[in-house]
Amino acid sequence: MDQGKSPGSDPIYKRLYASPDMVADLLRSVFPEVVGAVDMASPTKLSAEYVGDDFRRRLGDAVWRVRLRPPADDGEGDGWLYALVLLEFQSGIDAGMALRVTEYTTMLHRELVRGGLAKLGALPPVLPVVLYNGEAPWRAALDTVELVAGDLGAMAPYQPSQRYAVLDERHVKADDLQRLTRAVAQLEQSRHPKDWDRVAGDLAQWLAREGQHELRAAFAEWIWMLGARLKLDRPLPAAPPPGLTLEDVRMTLAERVSRWPERWVREG
Repeated sequence: MDQGKSPGSDPIYKRLYASPDMVADLLRSVFPEVVGAVDMASPTKLSAEYVGDDFRRRLGDAVWRVRLRPPADDGEGDGWLYALVLLEFQSGIDAGMALRVTEYTTMLHRELVRGGLAKLGALPPVLPVVLYNGEAPWRAALDTVELVAGDLGAMAPYQPSQRYAVLDERHVKADDLQRLTRAVAQLEQSRHPKDWDRVAGDLAQWLAREGQHELRAAFAEWIWMLGARLKLDRPLPAAPPPGLTLEDVRMTLAERVSRWPERWVREG
């Protein structure tokens, strides 16, 4: 995950997906079939004290959990569903992502057992999702078993199988996503600064309630950085000003968009 990163994307994405609201919105967007089985209103990030040093070093993204609804009838397990949120910023596609996901899921289960949060025979379910923002459509295998060669036949049940979901942000149909995830995809797909203004306006409305300051600030800084990449006579400073808000970004765009051609296409 350390080659070909989009400039500035990594810290912004990590700020965004440190938010329970962003994670809940992502899960609703990618796994609509499981929404009825979990309490999406209460995602919590896995505390570092429950995660061993080796797992932290090798994962590096985010592990969240949401409460299963209703709890298992037999009372086994801890009643949680775990979500692995993997942020993929490589310009190329990782053909071995399925193997990485299988490894991370196994390590997570081992850490939960070691920490007394789960036990063998009652391991919690895991939903892995990869957020990808590369230019080329994601074409890597989505299941570990797809990486095993040949016509497996009777051997198939004995092969490792771990599936993950991928949100290919630059190629997904944004209108099919929940609001905050839709905004992320629209910013990745945008081709004119007027698109940024439209997204900023939507976000200002959606994130108007108290407790959303960090999300508003992260989105505002992301849109500012997109504008700072433009070659203008009076370019935006690379570093966003302190206390930048979505309203500030919209005012800046309103001052300058009229000078940009309708057929303008951003670089990068």
